[in-house]
Amino acid sequence: MSTALKPNPRGQKIRFLPPSSFMPPREISDVRGFSTARASKPVGASASLLISGCRDREFSYDAWFGERANGAFTRAALDSLTELHSPASYRDWRNKIRTKLPSAEYPQTPQMLGRADMKKWIALDEGR
Repeated sequence: MSTALKPNPRGQKIRFLPPSSFMPPREISDVRGFSTARASKPVGASASLLISGCRDREFSYDAWFGERANGAFTRAALDSLTELHSPASYRDWRNKIRTKLPSAEYPQTPQMLGRADMKKWIALDEGR
């Protein structure tokens, strides 16, 4: 596997699609301002670990990888899983993803939010 995400081989530009291009009009009013919203209170103890494709002020990019449309973060996450040595923590996985993103083609910075002990969990371990 390659250690770097390649630019879109089809030559199409990666672009932001407004909600009106993929959501019914009745639902758009429900999401206006959502991307800049912040929680007013800390998340409770029942929260899980969150791994996101970018910072809240960045865009997560989509493109074609080979013959498949995919998000750049998803592609980097899948490629990184094959490169991890077992057992690997979620922090290890995030660190491997961060060797691929951000890049010149995909300027997005993956994030991981959660308690410190959660970041040490074995990645995708069903026996936990």
